[in-house]
Amino acid sequence: MVHVLLWTATVVEGVAYGDMLASSLSDKLNYTLLDIVGRGILEFSTFVIVTIYWFNLTSKARAGASEKRFAFTLFPLILGTAAVAVTVTSTFEAVVLLHGDYPTVHDFRSTSKIHKISLIVESVAWGIHAIIVSICGGMVYTRISSLPTFAQVRSRAKRNIITKMIIPIIFCALSYAIRSGWYAADFVSRLTAPGNTFETGVGWYVGNVWIPTLVPSMCLLYSIRKRDRDPGSIDGVSDVLLQPRTAEDVDDPFQSFNRTFRDLDDDSKDESASLFMDK
Repeated sequence: MVHVLLWTATVVEGVAYGDMLASSLSDKLNYTLLDIVGRGILEFSTFVIVTIYWFNLTSKARAGASEKRFAFTLFPLILGTAAVAVTVTSTFEAVVLLHGDYPTVHDFRSTSKIHKISLIVESVAWGIHAIIVSICGGMVYTRISSLPTFAQVRSRAKRNIITKMIIPIIFCALSYAIRSGWYAADFVSRLTAPGNTFETGVGWYVGNVWIPTLVPSMCLLYSIRKRDRDPGSIDGVSDVLLQPRTAEDVDDPFQSFNRTFRDLDDDSKDESASLFMDK
């Protein structure tokens, strides 16, 4: 599912880039494919689905003492609402651009009200997404570090586990925040100086287009592949983490992420029961 969505967004944006290079101009169709459909709808929806899935897996692990269970329903609901809002505004923006009386994309960006609305909606949506991903990362770290079994793992293995589970979340949150900031700056620019635009030049494409797209995509693919390779290659991990892959793992690329939580939690419960019986 995640692979399909990522590749779909990549193909759509690749077609737009290819047409831009062939025609040497940024026309309405290219802008619709690249900025509205590719980055506005497909990318945001894909990254939201991954974040919701992270919350689903985290909710199956033992909750921290300070956490409320409704958070695992509230945050995915907020993300789903944000995805719907971005999809609706982007769809309206595409319709107005393609069927409106705008000679060029620049004229559309400068005078269209729906474009300003789309900018602020996407800025807020990406900002909220960044915050929620950060919260999810904190929950994951709390669960991993609070399990008694985790204390028995060697330091090097601890770093490997934390890196593979937390670093992708951190980079994703930072990328979403960067894109939110660029959209907010562009929105303010449209209000204060309508003739100027942030949506051109190397800075825009590097800061708002390429980095916030490539970094999360690579992190998610890295996360999926690393967690499903042979667990024996992770030096220093205790036997509770060294479980063979099953057909279920192949069907669900995040299954090992979920099983790590479950096995560590079950092992800690067994230790507690053993201590009780000894007494």
